[in-house]
Amino acid sequence: GMTDTILFLASTCGDPATEVGCNDDVTDTDYSSSLEAMNVAGGSYSLVVEIYDGAVAATMVNVNVRLREVLATGAACDPSEDMNRCSAGTCPATGTAVCP
Repeated sequence: GMTDTILFLASTCGDPATEVGCNDDVTDTDYSSSLEAMNVAGGSYSLVVEIYDGAVAATMVNVNVRLREVLATGAACDPSEDMNRCSAGTCPATGTAVCP
């Protein structure tokens, strides 16, 4: 079955005042968690993954983290936004791939 997780991202572990993002359930029927933090300042962050409702400690949880460079206007960009993203708008999918 699906593991019911909770994600919490903060610049100081355990300090709710420094929370960057939090997610419990993706949807009402998907109890996994997904969290996207954008325009986060450089530095160290703690990602806490909790298993909801007393699941055993041996439960396997997959965590995928993707960091993308944020590009300035005029920089060459990846239209799929897999490798990077533009700070102001979306990288054009047609023509020259340059950040607006």
